[in-house]
Amino acid sequence: MTSLILPAGTYHQASALGEGSFGAVVTAFDDDGEGFALKVFAEDEDDATLDASCVREISMLRLLRGANGHPNVLAVHDVRVADGKVVMAMPQLKFDLERAIGGRAFVGKKNRLRRVKIAHGLLSAVAFLADNGIMHRDIKCDNVMLRAATMEPVLIDFSLAKFVTDSGSAATPRTSSSSSASSSASSSSAAPGAGRVHTTNCGTATYTAPEVYACEAYGCACDVWSAGVVLLELTRGEMLGTSRDKAAFRAIGTMLETLPVDKPMPTLLRALLVVDPASRATARDSLAMTVFANPKVGLAVPPVRTIDFFGALPLRAGESSCSSSSSSSGSVGGSGENTSRTTNRKAAKSASSSGAAATGTTMEEWCIPARRLVLALGGGLAHPLVREVARAAATYMATVASLELISGVDDAEYLTHCVVLACKLLGVDEGSIARLADLDVEEDEEEEDEEGEDGDFEPAVDLGVPAEFAEWDLEEYMMCETEIVEAMDFCGYTFRPLSAAASKALDGPLGKGKKGKGKKKGKR
Repeated sequence: MTSLILPAGTYHQASALGEGSFGAVVTAFDDDGEGFALKVFAEDEDDATLDASCVREISMLRLLRGANGHPNVLAVHDVRVADGKVVMAMPQLKFDLERAIGGRAFVGKKNRLRRVKIAHGLLSAVAFLADNGIMHRDIKCDNVMLRAATMEPVLIDFSLAKFVTDSGSAATPRTSSSSSASSSASSSSAAPGAGRVHTTNCGTATYTAPEVYACEAYGCACDVWSAGVVLLELTRGEMLGTSRDKAAFRAIGTMLETLPVDKPMPTLLRALLVVDPASRATARDSLAMTVFANPKVGLAVPPVRTIDFFGALPLRAGESSCSSSSSSSGSVGGSGENTSRTTNRKAAKSASSSGAAATGTTMEEWCIPARRLVLALGGGLAHPLVREVARAAATYMATVASLELISGVDDAEYLTHCVVLACKLLGVDEGSIARLADLDVEEDEEEEDEEGEDGDFEPAVDLGVPAEFAEWDLEEYMMCETEIVEAMDFCGYTFRPLSAAASKALDGPLGKGKKGKGKKKGKR
């Protein structure tokens, strides 16, 4: 297995570890007897599709693996679809920081170095995410696991994680750390980036940053506050003891006032827990503070390391990293409906690296139809968000088409499925599925586009919002959703550089649309 390709293994369930709103976690073993924690994602309670948090977490952690990983960030081993559910194989980590604090594992002077090392590991993870424009948004003690042998912290649960900006559906893609190391730390840890302002109040009470609680614009600095609360609890050897944000803010202020003024750890905590995010220390700045620089501790500031966005995913049009596996009793993964789709994929011989479809259309040619659908579905979305959803949906459509997975579904309807999934991933329209049945779509008059200037992009597919959009079928979407996720190799973020034609299709005028022709072949 390389750092890029998922092993697509078969896993045998042994016992349950826990259950939550996300689904269940079970102990499982692969065919070689290696043990893993298997996270089985639950369906959305409202419509039985993949929960939006599932789509985001698997996409983010699929990206942050192998060479793109970090020692203090959860390293996903594998992702599969089995029995219609998405499952994720992870290393077995026995206990979390909350449990350790509750057991008074780190109290007293003898554990001071352990506390400092945990602080360094957690802030290193936060700095790494911020360097790449990623917000975790739910850092808390029970989302910090500890490796049993070393007590090294590992940040888990990326169900609320997001990129700060939407440039390229992510932080601005970087091909090497040398070209952007200096700008990365300063730009991605500042206020929200161009094109997107995050104001959603999310996370866990008591760990939520003041700006998030107030529904103000926020960026990666919100993770610094949350990490500061975790380290305050670690230093005190006990939890805050409140489940309300306002009470937590008061308690934190009181505790900071009582801490020594001239000690390294209290100095760190005060820098992390500044109410004004503009004055709050960044995670990278905090790693250079005295508490870590002490020769007795010897913890260096880790270098800035940026994600290789372009090389992260091996999947290209006409290729698949998934392989079939033989089934076995009590196993997760293997044969069945989901893997048969994978094995039946046929590579498109003439597919281009930009995602050419088997029918002769390219990613660029899906951009305008995708924009029309996003505008019809999303209503008042700002242009940057329309652009990024359309870009992602067009990429999904071209990739699925190149693998010859579209069978028995009208192209326009399948593109609608891609748009809905892109909305989920980018978190721009949580109610899109619920509103589809009520959407009133008017057909454009059948009219050919006027000839453009030489070199202008002329899409080969229908440009009008199809009438089928108003008759969108939830059951059909449920069948196609995991298919799209698998086709994208379990990462919905798109990072390929755009061609001039694609940029024009995403940013230029929509022009007159054609009446949807439709190629409906009946339900599968």
